[in-house]
Amino acid sequence: MQRIYRRGHGVVALFAVMIFCGGVAWSHPRDVEGEDSGRSVEGARAGWASGAAVRGVVAPPVGLSPISVQLHTHGSFSEGGGSMLSHSVAAAEAGVDAIWWTDHDNHLGIQEKTSLLSLDVLEEPVWANETTWQPYGNSEAALLNQLVEYTSPSAFDVATGSISNTNVFQGTGSFRVEASWPATNMKAYYWYLNSQGERTLRTTAAETAYRIGMFPEQVSADARPVIQFRVSAKPTANNTHTHYQIEYYLDNTTTQRQLVGLTLRIPVAYTVGQWNVMEFRPTDDLALGFPQFDARDNHLRFMYLGVESRNWATCVVYYDSFEILHVHSMEALSAIQRDMFTRLETDVPSVRQLQGVELSLTPRHMCEYGDIVLHDHQVVKALAPQTLPDGTITDSQAMHDWVGDYMVDTAHVRGNLVSWAHPFGTRVDPRITTPTKEAVLAKMQQVRLHECDLIEVGYRKREALLPDFLWLLDELYKSGMMPTGVGVRDTHGPWGTITTSFWIGHIENTFDSWAWSASDSPADMLAALASGRVYFGEIMLFDGGMDLTTDDGYRMGHIVLTDKATDRVHLYLEGARVGDELRIVEYGTVVETIPITSASVPHTWDVSIEPTLGTFTRVEVWDPDGVPFVEGQSARTEVVYSNPLTYVRSLPVEGIPGERAAFDLARMTCHRMGRFRLHNVEVIRQGTTDILRITGAGWNGGGFMDVDLSAVGGVLGVSLTGITGTWSEVGGVVSLVGLDQSGTIEITVPGGCAADANSDGVVDVNDISYVLFRLGGAPPEGDANSDGVIDVNDISYVLFRLGNNCI
Repeated sequence: MQRIYRRGHGVVALFAVMIFCGGVAWSHPRDVEGEDSGRSVEGARAGWASGAAVRGVVAPPVGLSPISVQLHTHGSFSEGGGSMLSHSVAAAEAGVDAIWWTDHDNHLGIQEKTSLLSLDVLEEPVWANETTWQPYGNSEAALLNQLVEYTSPSAFDVATGSISNTNVFQGTGSFRVEASWPATNMKAYYWYLNSQGERTLRTTAAETAYRIGMFPEQVSADARPVIQFRVSAKPTANNTHTHYQIEYYLDNTTTQRQLVGLTLRIPVAYTVGQWNVMEFRPTDDLALGFPQFDARDNHLRFMYLGVESRNWATCVVYYDSFEILHVHSMEALSAIQRDMFTRLETDVPSVRQLQGVELSLTPRHMCEYGDIVLHDHQVVKALAPQTLPDGTITDSQAMHDWVGDYMVDTAHVRGNLVSWAHPFGTRVDPRITTPTKEAVLAKMQQVRLHECDLIEVGYRKREALLPDFLWLLDELYKSGMMPTGVGVRDTHGPWGTITTSFWIGHIENTFDSWAWSASDSPADMLAALASGRVYFGEIMLFDGGMDLTTDDGYRMGHIVLTDKATDRVHLYLEGARVGDELRIVEYGTVVETIPITSASVPHTWDVSIEPTLGTFTRVEVWDPDGVPFVEGQSARTEVVYSNPLTYVRSLPVEGIPGERAAFDLARMTCHRMGRFRLHNVEVIRQGTTDILRITGAGWNGGGFMDVDLSAVGGVLGVSLTGITGTWSEVGGVVSLVGLDQSGTIEITVPGGCAADANSDGVVDVNDISYVLFRLGGAPPEGDANSDGVIDVNDISYVLFRLGNNCI
């Protein structure tokens, strides 16, 4: 079956009109509207939010739209070739509604950076000239700053680079470069400044300056020293993204800047035969040379020292003491990035810009979304119990585990969400060191996921294949840890030149996430992620709607504490492709496979809820005609995936967030809860009255929940112990608001009768069936005679009471 992409609007070509011809900014055909507090997504999705959420009706949620978002994306504040602008243009071309930036905190905050290269040797430890930080652990101890030959010397008459100990500006040595090129065109011979761990990387948003000692020994109009900085990729006029350059060359005959293709050449005055201290400010020069771009949207990862020559002329120069300076601190850079969003949303108005961060202090990276406050890595390491006063780490693994808990805890205090990043590793292909899926699961279980809210599942290939990521998600749910799965790009942008179409559709990981959200504001998007209202997949193959609901109003993302034996689940799937395949998954096993024959796929199925373990169900859409990924190939097997709808018999010890919590016990239900961590719900039988006891903790005075008691005759009273807040009741629904602190909420209701095992108000044969279903399970539900055991005696008691009406 032939597959073609449903996207492609010639974005880069149109954007180039803005760049080079002074035209207006490009906007995706699906326009957006609204204030900065949040824009609703219009166009093809306009009708989706109008469906009624009626029991048994397969329809989208009222007032919400599926907003597509790129999670885990790196721009010019991280390593890699991408700028925020290029990412945004590519996202707009793919039809993505928002980018949630997660630049590495150690780059965004310019932490753990090397700022002085002595050039005394070709390789030196990255901390050799630093005073503010020292390495910890063997991996950092092995990091080096290096001078590496970049240009092949074979075609030059002379081309050498070496350390000199005779002509020195500072320290014990300097770097001597000599080259001669025979042809009439000017050609550069470069050595590359490389730092392992990207320790020399700086963002131009920090107003970075570079200072170096230069001794031009032999210079002429045909042979002169040159320093090149290559900046982050930007859109060009020919539908590609590539890197622009700045070149500083020694020349006393002109002060005129010159733009040669994508290279800005800047002459620098000098004195021959002595040490000159040169200082370059690329941020200022980029603003003057390329005014069509935001000069702050770059990092200077590529730095080259060399000479350029022609006509057999020889240049000899010594370089020494290379310093990297910056103006803005860690605290300022996060605010600067947010300020850059304004211009980005003007240049590419269809893509909303949201700020997150990738927490990178430990090998176990995590992405934080919300109100970002950067951590000082040295301070956090010093706080760990495994760090001695002199900085020695007594147990590196335990320190990493402690830091993981600390980072997530502090994020949660701010109301943020955290995702466990790339569980199997950061490379594409598996390596010898890639852990097995069982080993990854065991580590997650050991640290209880650090209580991360999300987990990156939507990888086509990231040291493991997608089925392994889905297995990991299912096994976490079986073990009582129930994070929301999200799709991920984790892209750092292109190296070299790349077309937009290749970028958005022909690389291995192009999964995005859709959040059922009221708008694309940070608050609404956080709320959608927190509630698990997310599905993920390949936006080039699917850009429709997907949701799971039940007759009783539970939905995808809900974790339902229930005493029910079965439930009926409805699928909402709109925008599917004919020929794809729908798979129903229950408790990690595919239980039904359905060919897709129309764009709209309503489907209903019953799930059995195991008496002790509960269950969960989710759906997958695959392309049976696709093939496993090959770079540059557009065919795909993986299309789109829901998050689970989960039923549990008990809650994990750490509880679950209220945004995902629901319960249905003894016909007392709750579908709506938030800013409250739910630890337990139980029904206590007291003869003529029953008590619904809810244990948990409100957060910051904003906890709330609605409990529907209409099926049991309403409420007799409410008491709060430890928890503060207020309550009211209308039509048998108790609303609790302003919940804060931890403790219990006890709601007294009219009592049922023990023989009414399934709590439907009547003692009949259905109660016998329910006791049989719960046989051997945990009381109280099904323990009709209240002896603490569910056994055949309970069946006898129900038979004895048969026909009694309990209400």
